[in-house]
Amino acid sequence: MAFFDDIGKRISQTGQSAVQKTKEMADVAKINTVISDEERRLNNNYIQIGRLYVELHSDDYEQAFADMMTEIKDAEKKIDEYKQQIQDIKGVIRCEHCGAEIPNIAAFCSVCGTAVPRQQVMENDPSKILCIGCGQMIPGDIKFCTSCGRAVTDSIQAQQQNLGEKMEDAAGLGESSKRVCANCGVEIEDDSRFCTSCGQPVS
Repeated sequence: MAFFDDIGKRISQTGQSAVQKTKEMADVAKINTVISDEERRLNNNYIQIGRLYVELHSDDYEQAFADMMTEIKDAEKKIDEYKQQIQDIKGVIRCEHCGAEIPNIAAFCSVCGTAVPRQQVMENDPSKILCIGCGQMIPGDIKFCTSCGRAVTDSIQAQQQNLGEKMEDAAGLGESSKRVCANCGVEIEDDSRFCTSCGQPVS
């Protein structure tokens, strides 16, 4: 009888030991989760401190930060270049006033109505035309765009066609279903609030 009692005690002790270890493992897991959360908060703070330092000391940083600051500026420059490439592919530019994407041939932003500086160059220099391939201002007496290689005759034809459409609209010969600017006669996109040619608000 004593033999069976001894076995029972051992089983009971083993069971209690297993329960204790399970509780310990659960407690350790909880603490590790808390540690991970705090480490994430710590890393986020480090990142924010780094960004703040770059913003406040982009030109007067200490020598110890020289290599890192150079890498940051190089990366920012490359990002800007890649973003510009995307805009060139899409045929758009960003409005300097509101940041909206607008066609690269627009004279005014269709969202806020702000004049686009690039178009002002064309108005001030009649010898240059706007390339329909990349939106760059190019001399009208060359054969191919020096920026994208598009034939200049394409841009000249587009300019003449646009002028012809303006004259038709002004004479009342344009399609009645199209939205056109009451000021200059250029066709208006459905979601535009301002004419991209003259900047006139669209009702």
